[in-house]
Amino acid sequence: MSRRGFNLAELMVALFLLGTVLALVLGLLFPSLFMFRAEAARGDAQQAAMVLTTKLQRALLNTSLEWVTISSVPVAVAYREVKTSAPYDPVSGAAVFLPQFQIIRYDAGTKKVYQRPWPPGPPAPTSPSLQQPYDFSHANMSKLAIADLGTICHQASAKERTLADHVESLVITDQDEAPELIHPPLKIVATCSVDNFSEGRHKVERYQLEVSVTPRCQRW
Repeated sequence: MSRRGFNLAELMVALFLLGTVLALVLGLLFPSLFMFRAEAARGDAQQAAMVLTTKLQRALLNTSLEWVTISSVPVAVAYREVKTSAPYDPVSGAAVFLPQFQIIRYDAGTKKVYQRPWPPGPPAPTSPSLQQPYDFSHANMSKLAIADLGTICHQASAKERTLADHVESLVITDQDEAPELIHPPLKIVATCSVDNFSEGRHKVERYQLEVSVTPRCQRW
């Protein structure tokens, strides 16, 4: 019995049918892939905004309003943390603070938020570049001046660490947007963005989150 192979016409028809099926499959697959990438980028932006605002809220709840300084240029906030080992004075019940400030600043160039302690080591004589002295052993020591906060933010620090990524903008202000005299609650507006290169185009997925917080350390 003889075997007959496919002729040219049959091969062309088979290839046409195969191409049609592949086109239909890819037509369904690629939109789903693009949608997945867009949703993943949008989810990353949302997660970054939520993580940043949560960290800022927790930090500002572990201080007192008298130690909070906010700056708009550069965008930064400074505060003193309550001691973890002995957070309250056993006699007066007042909060006991660490002998240093925590400084959180936003860098628009890197789209990151950084955190550092200041001074980075044991309390030492204040730098002459600052407007006022800061003696942590003195009972009447004041919070960081806004100008001094800006100066410290421009100084390099080996102890600075990244607090958040993908931050397109960050706003930290009080109720009347006058940082010289803070009126709580503080308002934090974080906008995070992640690049999305689906569909052959460069798109940016953004997510903005606004939260409020009142710094407070209550007596026990």
